[in-house]
Amino acid sequence: MRSFTRNLMELLYIAHARIQSAAPRTVYDITGGIRNIDVQSPSSGYGYRRLKPNLLAASPGGKAQVVVGQAYQSTTADAVFVMDPQVGMVMPGELIGIQIGSSNAPVTPTDYRLAGRIPHGRRPPVSIPSRQDASLTDDNDQQSLGNWYGTFYYPRHQFEVTSIKLPLYRSGSPGLVTLEVKTGIAANETYTVLGTATTDGNTLPTSGTYEWREFILPGPVTLLPGVPYYIWCRQAANYVYLRRHYLTSTPRGYFNLKRSRFGDTSGSDYVTTLIDLYGTSPREIEYGGCDISGLTATNPTAEFEIRRLFTNRSGGEITVRECGIYVAFPDTFSGFTGAGGALCICRDVIDPEVVVEDGEVLAMTYTPQITV
Repeated sequence: MRSFTRNLMELLYIAHARIQSAAPRTVYDITGGIRNIDVQSPSSGYGYRRLKPNLLAASPGGKAQVVVGQAYQSTTADAVFVMDPQVGMVMPGELIGIQIGSSNAPVTPTDYRLAGRIPHGRRPPVSIPSRQDASLTDDNDQQSLGNWYGTFYYPRHQFEVTSIKLPLYRSGSPGLVTLEVKTGIAANETYTVLGTATTDGNTLPTSGTYEWREFILPGPVTLLPGVPYYIWCRQAANYVYLRRHYLTSTPRGYFNLKRSRFGDTSGSDYVTTLIDLYGTSPREIEYGGCDISGLTATNPTAEFEIRRLFTNRSGGEITVRECGIYVAFPDTFSGFTGAGGALCICRDVIDPEVVVEDGEVLAMTYTPQITV
């Protein structure tokens, strides 16, 4: 069975229609965030297409960084972004091309990602919640949470976050403190809340000391590698403060901390926040390069192959029950940073399932056909 998603059908329609300006057409990307796919430059509700690069389905394997975003190049700063792309303009190769997963959940046209994606790597599964990623030291400043403040976060590897610790203290009686994990889609688009947790701010220590307060999510939230998320907090009343690292002078060269994995949500060039993330992770498999080849055309049909190799070096067997294709795309609706994203264009359930033993290699091939 070859199950193309509604994402692909909409993309094909828009490409065929060659619409020059329109209200944004929104789809869900692989994080669950809403993205605009049919316009390129921001304006008050409408935009013009400008350059519309092709979707990217072939990529190097693993953690190799692929530039998928684009800048306007309307200023000197934008030109620098093209030569020295920010974090949001690149994606890991593992998220582009053929994907495999462990879920046999039924296929639907509205699938926006694999239900149980198996990530790249060699690690065995982590079934007991433990530290998955953190920024723990070098704090020299603090910021009031206000309405919303926190971390603009890029994971290094895929995991299911179950709880988050933040270094907090209070002044006064701030009441309830709310944390949200959101998809990291930039201005002019819509955030999707993936998880929410709260704590009693009145039980935090007062100024002079701080506590690594734990926010326990009601259910695990899957975070994908190399794509942006927001981890924000807000206070019900004044004041709750979050510890952070603040540079007191301009960084050398063009480097700035908006391109770091823990940049703060104010958009400052000089700030990273402290955070400690706990969770679990599935058994990993190595994603080789994904290539496209074998284009043939015999009237009235043309076809080509998309192929990827997966190598199991995790120390145990891996059961593959689903597969699909993710394609990368640029999204200049997110402003001068030209952030990229990825869409799931097809998802299939594999029957019978395939067991990949430790040391074995799995070859996965899709053969798209076009008949005119």
